[in-house]
Amino acid sequence: MENSASYVAEIERVGREMDSELATIVAAAERTRTAAATVSSAAEENVDAVEGAARNLGLVARPPRVTRRRQCRSARRRRNRVQRAGR
Repeated sequence: MENSASYVAEIERVGREMDSELATIVAAAERTRTAAATVSSAAEENVDAVEGAARNLGLVARPPRVTRRRQCRSARRRRNRVQRAGR
């Protein structure tokens, strides 16, 4: 009988320790989930920033569009300079 009582006491003690350890694991898992959500949000912000920078670089790096009108105007100016120089 005494042996049975000590087994029950041991089982209860191990059960309490397991409950405590499981509570610790659950708390750690919750902190991990919260941290993962924060990292995910930061990663999305970084993606948006990189996409915006890429768009802006595309605008800056693109050479200006030269229209036919602008080409004609430039040709006229060159022609006028040459004529003035020849006088």
